Amino acid sequence: METLTSLEPLLDTKTVARLLGVHPKTVLRLTRSGLLPGIRYARRWRFRKKDIEDWVEMQATAPSPVHPNS
Repeated sequence: METLTSLEPLLDTKTVARLLGVHPKTVLRLTRSGLLPGIRYARRWRFRKKDIEDWVEMQATAPSPVHPNS
């Protein structure tokens, strides 16, 4: 069992936005829609770095949608 001292620090919305290269509002929109994993704590969204890394990896390996006009 992990203790509080062994837990990784949680990232805030601005930090995740910088990591992903997007606007903080984009991070909030993705999180609220359930596309980006986040934890709602004290009325703020927080993110585990491992969850964000896994999400980025999943996005990189997911097949691209095919557009009918391409």
